[in-house]
Amino acid sequence: MSLTLDQIVSETRQLPREQVAELVDRLTFELHDEPEPENDAAWAE
Repeated sequence: MSLTLDQIVSETRQLPREQVAELVDRLTFELHDEPEPENDAAWAE
């Protein structure tokens, strides 16, 4: 059975802040798995 988005958010609110931050990082990297060259250049500066 799949969880709904509301269920995921509810479950996430019960996690320690550090774990929520790690989850956000992981999801962000999943969405942006291909770095964009202009972002890499901006970070390099």
